[in-house]
Amino acid sequence: MLALAGLTRKHYRNTIVMLYGLNPIFIYLTVRGSCESISLALMFWCFGLIFSNNGSIIFDDILNKKVTITDSRKFAWLGYVLYGLWVHFRVYPIIFLPLILVHEYKLCERTKQKFIIKFITISVLAGGTFLGLLVMFYLKYGQ
Repeated sequence: MLALAGLTRKHYRNTIVMLYGLNPIFIYLTVRGSCESISLALMFWCFGLIFSNNGSIIFDDILNKKVTITDSRKFAWLGYVLYGLWVHFRVYPIIFLPLILVHEYKLCERTKQKFIIKFITISVLAGGTFLGLLVMFYLKYGQ
């Protein structure tokens, strides 16, 4: 419907985000203390960095240039770190791990050796972030 109104891709994205962010139900849930806005921001940022394989939707607007596949995949490691932070913040994002692994398997052209290296990278970055935060907060706040 918004595309028929003649909006460009950038305006279309901004309109969707504003409609979602200004939703009265979303505002009510955020005000009462459920922190869904933080969880959703982590989700969008994490998935935007991990699944951007034909030009990053985040960095196109910032850099004002064409981002290639290899350029956008350079930021995937940050997406894995944010995924670890997101799982630490909420437990339910762990259900997205198979989706991420299938995506990375398809990007590795179905070769086992590349996928095993990618799996170790995901485990170290996301799991390391999760466990690092867990240990840090346990040492700071105790049991």
